[in-house]
Amino acid sequence: MAMHALKADIPEPLADKLAEVAEQLHLTTDTAVSEALGNWLALQEKRRLMTLEAMASIEAGQFVEHEDVRAWIDSLESDDPLPMPRP
Repeated sequence: MAMHALKADIPEPLADKLAEVAEQLHLTTDTAVSEALGNWLALQEKRRLMTLEAMASIEAGQFVEHEDVRAWIDSLESDDPLPMPRP
């Protein structure tokens, strides 16, 4: 796989922690950074897709009004809790 060098200025405590964890895992700091960056990018893509799904659900009318959720939450400590609201 082709590699590309990056330069990033990070706080010294973070760099120290990176070096410590990489050593504990018997990884080079390059490998640890590459893994961490890959995981972060995957998480950002998952969040983006979840946001798009949520927006599509809202546009389709599949949501519960805030007041209904609030009433349900408030009822949970009562002797007669409301059923969980559904879209």
